[in-house]
Amino acid sequence: MIVIVFMSAFIFISWNHTNTQTVLPPSRMEVYMQLASNDSTVVFNDTSFTSQNILQGTVFIKLQDTLSLAKIHVKLGTTQGGSDLFSKDFLYDDSGNFTDGTSYSRNGLNILLGIGQFTGLNSYYAEVKLEDTSQNLSDPVYYNQN
Repeated sequence: MIVIVFMSAFIFISWNHTNTQTVLPPSRMEVYMQLASNDSTVVFNDTSFTSQNILQGTVFIKLQDTLSLAKIHVKLGTTQGGSDLFSKDFLYDDSGNFTDGTSYSRNGLNILLGIGQFTGLNSYYAEVKLEDTSQNLSDPVYYNQN
């Protein structure tokens, strides 16, 4: 007589799925260059800046959310992804004018970042990434002026 014993084992697998918090990128980003107050050149709306024009740069960012936001990474370059013109990590809600010629102000979900002065800048690429308190980064948002 042969006895076959089947043993069943029940294995319970606990799937602990934790959603990694992702940082929402800004819903909008724009870069403005305007004549600096120390440049007396008259420029018409359809005229490009000359190589001698002194320009004041401002980055506008519209956030989707402010939850756990820690830093705003800003780059400005002559190529996509470049930072040869400007690069700075702004601390979220650290408002004011800073000694490096930059500034930060926020009103609700809108942030204005003064990024300093540039000379004769008609073409540039900008990139912004947000970082939360856990050091997660958002997808980059791009802007270009050609």
